[in-house]
Amino acid sequence: TARAAALLVASARAIEDPICEKLKACQHEVAVEAQRERGGDSPKSKSSSSSLPPAVVEFFHHVEGHGLYAASHDSAQRISALVSCIKPIKCDDGLPEFLNLALLRRLCAEGVPEEVPALRATVWKVLLGYLPANVLRWDESLSRTRALYLQLLREGFRDDTAEAVAADTGEKSPDSTGMGRRAKADVKSILRLVTKDVARTRPELGFFARRLPRQQGEATAEEDEGHQNQGQAGGGQFEVEVAEPRRHSDVLARILLLYARLNPGIGYVQGMNEICAPIYYLFACDPLSDAPSVEADAFFCFSLLMAEMADAFVEDLNHTQGGMLGRMTHVDEVLQESDPKLWAHLNSQGVTPMLYTARWLSSMLAQDLEMPEVLRVWDALVGDLVGPHPLLHFLCSARVVAIRKELLGRSEVECFQLLKRDGYPAVTVEEMLNVAFTLRSAYSVSPLVEMEQTRSPLPTSRLRSSMKQVRSASWAGVLHRRPAEGRPRGQPMAAEGDQRAFTGQR
Repeated sequence: TARAAALLVASARAIEDPICEKLKACQHEVAVEAQRERGGDSPKSKSSSSSLPPAVVEFFHHVEGHGLYAASHDSAQRISALVSCIKPIKCDDGLPEFLNLALLRRLCAEGVPEEVPALRATVWKVLLGYLPANVLRWDESLSRTRALYLQLLREGFRDDTAEAVAADTGEKSPDSTGMGRRAKADVKSILRLVTKDVARTRPELGFFARRLPRQQGEATAEEDEGHQNQGQAGGGQFEVEVAEPRRHSDVLARILLLYARLNPGIGYVQGMNEICAPIYYLFACDPLSDAPSVEADAFFCFSLLMAEMADAFVEDLNHTQGGMLGRMTHVDEVLQESDPKLWAHLNSQGVTPMLYTARWLSSMLAQDLEMPEVLRVWDALVGDLVGPHPLLHFLCSARVVAIRKELLGRSEVECFQLLKRDGYPAVTVEEMLNVAFTLRSAYSVSPLVEMEQTRSPLPTSRLRSSMKQVRSASWAGVLHRRPAEGRPRGQPMAAEGDQRAFTGQR
């Protein structure tokens, strides 16, 4: 790693890349710190707190403190493993070694302890590409992106949206030179769609109805309760204040509206609120971030996530691999290969994945899971969104395979009821993840996948042999498998041999 970093500096110098000076400065800083420490002759050692930016030092102290008082021994081990993975290592030549993203994906897929929201939020930011792999650059990166977000609000959002809100509520708005009527109508239309969806976002939590922290005003319990009842049956009309947000729902609406305005080719589509809500909720629960930082970080992370999911929201791309129909087709293929009997029964009843997976795919299962379950499932998803076989597709198939006993022999109406959120049987997310990883492990070595990749026919005997092996899998054993106590870090919770389920390249 040290040699690779040195070559990077040399290459940057050769082409006069501006990053060269930053790398040289980073090298000098770490080298000076290494000379101050004793035992500097060791090839690698953990960076001391004095070599890290203050905000990063505060983060590590906060997370390590929670590790000392973790709810369980397993949580303490997970926290310790994640901190060890994130903390930078300095080599003997003074260059910092970047964190191991493959290892971080695997550890995150095993689950980040929920008692440390700051750790989960930071890991997600790294895996989504919002934070760089070089921890020493976190402060610089965050300062730059948060300033950029404020600039976006000032230049292209606040005034136009204020006029659209005023027009929508019947209030008088100041004249706006350079703003066409069509642009105003677009903002007004998008705002109405966003408002309608935000009003239905996670009402059971009560979180989005609460006021923002103290710097933007406290709220009494009565005010929060009154706002929470808006938009519900008999509760009056739900309204958002995106120009001057006062509540979390206002911030969520502003993020969605800004994204739609900056991405006119995609705009706003129903279901985007379900993808943005878990990100914003998690970041807002981070005690190390203030409200403006939470909003900026949530916007950029949502944008990065949508960069991988956007094709599913564009109608013209439906039939592509990343489009909605393309994704549904892949889910259908996985289900047919992994459990032909169940697939045949559902199709005989007219229950095809085209009819029940759209909600799962468009919301990344957020609409069908409680918020703690969403955060746990997304621990595995945020680092595994791209590639020919994204984990999300196997999770959708796993939701069907996990309740195969209940589905077999049922009628069309009964099957649809079981696949709905309210009628879905009790299956833990850990069981569902285990099934998903097992499905992908079998699918990735299937001759069907090889035939698809090489576009050449395979012998029928080999194809039948592979299908027989896949069908012989004991789903009951997978569903009831539990991680062994005291298993070494880095070993997946899924079936043995499914290493790619955790370390697949983005």
